Amino acid sequence: MRSLVLKDFNLLQNSRLYLMGLLYTFFIVFDRGNANSLFETSTFFLVFITYIFVNYLNSYDYTYKGDRFVNALPVSRKEVVESRYMSVIILVGGFFCLAYGLRSLLYLFGYPYANGIVDLIQLSVVILAVGFYYGIMLPLYFKFGFERLRWINFLSFVVVSVLASVLSVVLGELPTVSGIWTLLLSLGGAASVLALSVTLAVKVYEGRDF
Repeated sequence: MRSLVLKDFNLLQNSRLYLMGLLYTFFIVFDRGNANSLFETSTFFLVFITYIFVNYLNSYDYTYKGDRFVNALPVSRKEVVESRYMSVIILVGGFFCLAYGLRSLLYLFGYPYANGIVDLIQLSVVILAVGFYYGIMLPLYFKFGFERLRWINFLSFVVVSVLASVLSVVLGELPTVSGIWTLLLSLGGAASVLALSVTLAVKVYEGRDF
């Protein structure tokens, strides 16, 4: 599975898409849009970066028959599915570390719009949104392929992002909500959804006829 994950990241590197990701990260780090959070960055922006990378990987497989090529290699379909989920987790985790790491530097150096390093409520909502979005869409992708889900994928992303933004604002206005407990619950919820999603995706992909 490790080689399959490296393949995903090599694709992103060769396409120079990672440069766009870096520029995007710098953009949201300096963003001053008030989303009712300490981070003062729109929740939509935090979810969107994951869509850019994962959608590129899926579209590449469709355009260049990458999925058929991988299935010709001595790897199981279970490994193929698990590697894509692992790529998603690494991309999301890496993005959060980079974004919040840069934001912390701004905060320490006195950037006037950095009212804090991390808003636990907003981070919790984003983690939950990403978990549910990919937990639902990846099994559908492995079942039907990229082309048949292109517009459904985009519309689902917009709906999830908007709902996440609304939920972030609502929870941010509730003084009794605990950031730590919300983060732990969101991590548990996202992990549970993704675990069930992997099992389902493996089952449907193993039965798919190319």
